[in-house]
Amino acid sequence: MKELVAFDALHAGSHAAWSRGFAEAVGQRGWNVRLVSLPGRHWKWRMQGAAWWFAEHVLREGWAAPDALLVTDMVDVARLRGCLPVSWRAVPIGVYFHENQLTFPWKVDERAHQQTGYAFINVLSAWAADAVWFNSAHHRAAFLGALPHWLQRMPDAVPPGAVERIAERAVVIPPGLDLPDVPERALQRRLNTPPILVWNHRWAYDKQPEFFIQTLDRLRQRQIPFHLDLMGTGDRAAEGPLQALVRSGQCSVLNAEPAQNRAAYWERLMQADVLIHNPLQEYFGISVVEALHAGVLPLLPDHHAYPEYAGEFQSVRTPEQAAGAMSALLNAPHEAVAQWRTQAHRAAAQFQWMRMGRIYAEALDALITGPTLR
Repeated sequence: MKELVAFDALHAGSHAAWSRGFAEAVGQRGWNVRLVSLPGRHWKWRMQGAAWWFAEHVLREGWAAPDALLVTDMVDVARLRGCLPVSWRAVPIGVYFHENQLTFPWKVDERAHQQTGYAFINVLSAWAADAVWFNSAHHRAAFLGALPHWLQRMPDAVPPGAVERIAERAVVIPPGLDLPDVPERALQRRLNTPPILVWNHRWAYDKQPEFFIQTLDRLRQRQIPFHLDLMGTGDRAAEGPLQALVRSGQCSVLNAEPAQNRAAYWERLMQADVLIHNPLQEYFGISVVEALHAGVLPLLPDHHAYPEYAGEFQSVRTPEQAAGAMSALLNAPHEAVAQWRTQAHRAAAQFQWMRMGRIYAEALDALITGPTLR
């Protein structure tokens, strides 16, 4: 068995699910994985200090050097390599980018951080790693596309060829997902009366919940009733417009809290009808893929990573377009709705760990046999 040590610096939610699924999947293909993680909190400190903590953990445990190291984007690869025991410093390192701080849509009052430390940690990690794995082609293009302009803003002493060096090592490997069996009857289900609109994402700035709320208001203006299942994480208490919409009586909230477990999560998804989502960023979109797998009909913009996997879907870029698409959907024959649900389900199937485990194992093999920086 080949030995891999994996460091997950923000072990919660989708990041934790990916790390656990990855370890199990490649473990079935010749890799013994030792997963070391830190709790999913204090992300800014994780980017600054996780490498130090992981290196000290290795020293404390007295582990022999593995065949390869894999870290997530919250780990400073350059700092990690410098802090590791001498016998580990030639071990090839891969870094998996779930997201990045160079192109992440920061709030206005936090953009100074993007311009300095956190973006630079991601840039230097990509430069220092032996392999850079992005979760979508959109993500890879966004990062490499922003890099030249960002480097031009530095005062001097930027190493020549940095962009080209990172691009040489940058490949696309989507995340694997643990997707349950979906009964055929769930894919053939009729639209609920009124339809159930689901929000299964983080309720956070970068997911632009304002677009969702504005679309709901357009539906109210068109006198289109609907139910809501708000199972995403985050604090919605301050969302006055959403509360006002509910009080108007045009919609009702079936559920306002995250599902208690994964079984309940999937049960609720398989009862939902429509996903309306237009975030500021979506480097991949695990919650979207999960909704597709459950046969939820997507109303999405035709950018971000969605065109890479969502197949044919109704593209919407404004709340008015989303409301119009929703109106048309309600008037569609049931046979068309069932076909769209089935198409959505099939689009998600490619990310099953059964398939993705082989792709990751092959990428790890290439990591230890390919050229390194040393």
